[in-house]
Amino acid sequence: MTMEFNRRGFLGAAAGGAALAAAPAFAREMVAAGFPAVAALMRRYVAENKVPGAVFGVVRPGRFRPQWTLVGQDAFENGRPVTPDTLWRIYSMTKPIIGMMVMQLITEGRMRLDQPISEIAPEFAAMTVAIDPAASLASRPAKTPITVRHLLTHTAGLAYVINGNGPVE
Repeated sequence: MTMEFNRRGFLGAAAGGAALAAAPAFAREMVAAGFPAVAALMRRYVAENKVPGAVFGVVRPGRFRPQWTLVGQDAFENGRPVTPDTLWRIYSMTKPIIGMMVMQLITEGRMRLDQPISEIAPEFAAMTVAIDPAASLASRPAKTPITVRHLLTHTAGLAYVINGNGPVE
């Protein structure tokens, strides 16, 4: 069986119930008839303003094009009706994908969970730690190297620029 994949379709599927894309009106009832509970959930989420719009796509065995159910628009305010090409901000969806990839490499013995990332990316060999990030950019050498485990658990000490208003930001 051959299936067609594209970036937008993948991202729409990966978005789950949080942010979903859409499809042509003629396809709405085909899937809704086969999955009425999913269609009802989508309508409820849009009605409750949990999401501005939603899509559910199914590729049936032996077929190559998805059948779509769609509800809503692409934004809460001033939105447009969703289409198969609607782009959604799904943020952080790379995290589970990268996590799975890293765990596969660990299973294959090509990477270790407690491996210093400087063995993979030498630029991280001489890491420093901010002494008082809210007040200055002054730093000291890190006591331990950043490991793959630190990156996967978000305990590496790397800052998000959007989280504060000190000198780092």
